[in-house]
Amino acid sequence: MIKAARNGWTDKQIIDALHAVNGSQCIQFRFDVLRNGVRRMSIAAEGSVSLNRFADIQRTARFTLNTELDWLRDEIKPYMLLRMDADRFAEFPLGVFVLSTPIRKSKNGVVTYEVEAYDRTVILAEDSLVEPLYIAAGEPYLDAVQSVLAGAGITQVLITDYVDTALPIEREFEIGTRKLSVVNTLLSEINFNPIYCDADGRFVISKYKEPSIRDVEYTYAADEMSIIARDTESDMDYFNVPNVFIAMCSNPDLEQDFVSVYVNDNPASKFSTVQRGRNITSEIYRPDAIASQEDLDAYIRRIAFEANQVYEPITFHTALNPLHDRADVLMLKHPDVQGVFVESSWTIPLKAGGRMAHQARRLVKL
Repeated sequence: MIKAARNGWTDKQIIDALHAVNGSQCIQFRFDVLRNGVRRMSIAAEGSVSLNRFADIQRTARFTLNTELDWLRDEIKPYMLLRMDADRFAEFPLGVFVLSTPIRKSKNGVVTYEVEAYDRTVILAEDSLVEPLYIAAGEPYLDAVQSVLAGAGITQVLITDYVDTALPIEREFEIGTRKLSVVNTLLSEINFNPIYCDADGRFVISKYKEPSIRDVEYTYAADEMSIIARDTESDMDYFNVPNVFIAMCSNPDLEQDFVSVYVNDNPASKFSTVQRGRNITSEIYRPDAIASQEDLDAYIRRIAFEANQVYEPITFHTALNPLHDRADVLMLKHPDVQGVFVESSWTIPLKAGGRMAHQARRLVKL
């Protein structure tokens, strides 16, 4: 969730405006066209922006445009504008999007272009190694990641957490491997999140942090100032959730093999060995390399944690809210559901009066 104030407004002032505390909510949109990171112009457009934290390219968009752009070089950066007083707005970027080939339509002499768009992570998804990549043992993981990014022409990188963990062995990635796969493989070995792009188009490298009730970033309460809709939907399917998770790293170049077993034996967990009365074992996860036993323990605990979050996924809708980023921890106070949830995905229609769709999973502690 975006925590910083926008244009000098405090978080409370922004939330009050979103909830129309002092009157009605007033929202507008602006669509800037960028080329080489520089704004060229603003255009009229419609569409939507979505974020799915489980996707390789997490932020995507759909646009309908009346203006023909340079589809190979131009990017679109949409903003949501929230009126704060009579003539001033707080501005919220919603992403920077690389455009795909549009569908051209003509009706009654009016030409429009419908285009799918992807955040800049698509640069890594489409770029592959043209020769084998060798990374020497002892090179810091984050240095290796930044080298791959630089080789893809990426310079806008935000590292929110820094570690100096070094590769324990020499690594080789084959010719043709997607650079996104190389980056995310290296990041996973030090328990970092997959790389993603933020609302300003920067590539973000961040350490994975297990969500907690202490991290609640936004509350949706069905009260007199509510912006959450009445209808919700949930679908529970947890029959085969494992309660024993195994990871092994066996590489002849490592000085030792690593094995980590995580057993969910928490009596409070619906999926634990205690509650189910039996062991349900996961597949064996086999990272190619790992820096230490501690890193492998963190690796398998993360897998176990995510597997347990299938309990009570929920879909709900709210008024438009640009404060969301990825994996936000939310408190819901609704007639249908109460509790803490971790957001999986959201979609914002880029029109005033639209309803924002959210998908979230109940936070279940291991």
